[in-house]
Amino acid sequence: MDNIGFILLLVWLSVQGCVSGPITRALLTHRHSHNDCEEGYMWFGCDNSALSNNCCFHSQPGMYVTGFQYISTPCPAGTSHNLYGQISLNADECKTCSSNHYTIKEYYRVDCHGFMSDQCYATDTAEHGGDCKWYRRLCHRCPNGYTSPSDGTISDVDANTAVTRNGAQVKIQDISIYDTSNWLVLWQQHSTQVPCPGPIELQGTETGCVACPAGKTRDGSANSCSDCPKGKYEDPVRKATATTSTEICRTCPVGKSSP
Repeated sequence: MDNIGFILLLVWLSVQGCVSGPITRALLTHRHSHNDCEEGYMWFGCDNSALSNNCCFHSQPGMYVTGFQYISTPCPAGTSHNLYGQISLNADECKTCSSNHYTIKEYYRVDCHGFMSDQCYATDTAEHGGDCKWYRRLCHRCPNGYTSPSDGTISDVDANTAVTRNGAQVKIQDISIYDTSNWLVLWQQHSTQVPCPGPIELQGTETGCVACPAGKTRDGSANSCSDCPKGKYEDPVRKATATTSTEICRTCPVGKSSP
């Protein structure tokens, strides 16, 4: 067999191994290609890829990402969830908080320390209807000595507000750092990701929870208010500024006792 015949034989043998039928091709998407984020991720503009200026932000507890993938949405007031990369495109995963809890709507940026390692470009992101910010609601336990409102509702606090302490207004969460001009200054100062403060610890009625009647308290996971133990009394000053770690009932002075 000459060389030409041998080559023709090889071609014929190779064709016999082919599967007849239409050829199907699938394009492989790159994690940083525009609008290729998986469900449960939010798209935003960043600068960590030579292929494009796009990133995907992993969904966090207390929020969800719609099908548009450009906007994060916090769970509705009084609800939350503990899922990461939550894939529902609506609030179905958000569940009502347990009794004696309240929610706080919190504010962050995707490039805060601990969330993404790349700087978010607000202009690039805005072109697609989004921003570099994300929001969530988490359930928080009412302070000791407090319960849910009598109608069973779960109160909600917006962290973009202030409370009055010692006659002065105190911001629950400083969200001014997320303004683009302020953020760029902070980013340059840190030369890396910026630590983002969460909300301050709320006290007493700042939470929307209701104080137990005089002489009663509720600690830890207890469902309802109860009398202070014998030999102890309620401290109204402590109760007014109570947190989840405050001991409301104090020991009676030597020689005295409670009813």
